[in-house]
Amino acid sequence: LLTGLMSAGCWALTAADAARAAFGGRTDQLVTILALLSLPNLISVGMLVSPRVLFAMSRDGLLPRSLARVNTGGTPSVALTVHMMVAASLVITGTYERLLAIATFLFVLVYGSGFLALVTLRKTEPSLVRPHRVCAYPWIPLVVLTGSFVFLAGAFLSDMANGVYACALILGS
Repeated sequence: LLTGLMSAGCWALTAADAARAAFGGRTDQLVTILALLSLPNLISVGMLVSPRVLFAMSRDGLLPRSLARVNTGGTPSVALTVHMMVAASLVITGTYERLLAIATFLFVLVYGSGFLALVTLRKTEPSLVRPHRVCAYPWIPLVVLTGSFVFLAGAFLSDMANGVYACALILGS
């Protein structure tokens, strides 16, 4: 099963190919197993977060008020239904994979920029109060920054069209 998934060229298993190239052996199978185990959690988060963003935006007057309605259990059922219909249409039209590729690029860029801001701020403003400590500072932020840069470079080079589109989105906002 794992070999079949890896040879299918599934975009989500690119990390498995990278692990095999970097570390050899059966590391690709380990990464594939970890990716498959994390999928239900990722789907759950997407189903919980996105409708609540629609709900909050409608409550704040940025979207139609109907999206702010909740059922007797407190679930934003209208927003959940709209989210489900949009997700289904993206899957049916084949644009979901493209949006996911762009979103992944943007998420890694945002998290990486947060760690870059942490390192930069601690260097340029050493006298600021530090209410939260970073374990193993500066090593963990630097490892994350390096990993983020390597991922972004690889993602951009392997899928230049979506990488350019993600960069255009950033520059346009």
